[in-house]
Amino acid sequence: MYAQPVFYNETVPSSALRKEKNKDFTVFYVYQDDCGHCHDFQAKLNNDKNLEKWLRKKATLISRNAILPENRAFLQQYGLSSTPAIIWYRHSTNQSYVYENASDVTALYLSLLRTEQNKKYSRERKNRLSADPFISDELSASLFTHLDLVHASEEARQARSIYNSIRITGQEVSVLLTDNCKATQCTLDDELGKYLYEKRAAFATLLGQDDFSNEYTLLYARSIAKAYDTKDEDLFTQSLELELLLGAYQRDSLFSFRKLEFYSATGMHIPYTETALYIRNAYHENAAVLFALSKQWFAAFPQDINEVNALAARCVYLENTAVYRQWYARILRESGYSEEARLLEAMP
Repeated sequence: MYAQPVFYNETVPSSALRKEKNKDFTVFYVYQDDCGHCHDFQAKLNNDKNLEKWLRKKATLISRNAILPENRAFLQQYGLSSTPAIIWYRHSTNQSYVYENASDVTALYLSLLRTEQNKKYSRERKNRLSADPFISDELSASLFTHLDLVHASEEARQARSIYNSIRITGQEVSVLLTDNCKATQCTLDDELGKYLYEKRAAFATLLGQDDFSNEYTLLYARSIAKAYDTKDEDLFTQSLELELLLGAYQRDSLFSFRKLEFYSATGMHIPYTETALYIRNAYHENAAVLFALSKQWFAAFPQDINEVNALAARCVYLENTAVYRQWYARILRESGYSEEARLLEAMP
């Protein structure tokens, strides 16, 4: 059974709009057991103890399983046809507000986060709440409904006015978003980082090339550091995409050699071997590349001595220099071929 720990269980009658002491809101959360968006949304609430505490302080929370026959009348009462859905009922005004489907409910959740977790930021920027990077034009109505619900109507009117004048493409909003990214130390795997990457072309125009390069370089640095710390290959790859955008690199070589660095630093043996074999084949006529590859491979995974031996031999075959001979002799000695190593070192 899909757990709903943030909300009261199904034993509360659906017809009841209980008002607990000092709580002006009752919040109904409507879900289905097989609804992926419901699981995602509930996981966010369950993992955010500060938001959960704030919600419990402000409202009576009740869950409803949309599949249960006894909840059909409740669904019909509010005209619900999809999940997840949230219904806010305000006792003082006898008004209800319905957020239905994944997009609207996510918009509500994120606006709640902005209200609760970033109070100081909200006070400084309260007239620009409508420029929240997570709220698209299509979801602006959800945001304004939330402002009507939680704030005074005058603030909501101001927010509408600012929203209509700035919109998401305004110069002022672009600076707001990048400032927020720095303040929250966002990376490419969170919502704001994903948004900034998705809208990178627009931000390059809005910020100007220098500011764009500075802001996105910081985003790249935070993201790749996190990728190394967490061994997150997807985040690392996304970071390389941004690095490619910021510099004049050849895509194939950048991705291949930087991935070797990542795999060796994080101890990921199998993907390292696969990438190393690809480089060996792609650069089989380039002694300098094969020399560098063999040295890194041996340092990272010395157990792969046979593969390194073959690379070192290839370097000497391509260019019979003293440096390559000395390296090959060392690998031969490591492999147990001491006499062969001695003869190689004695060559003029």
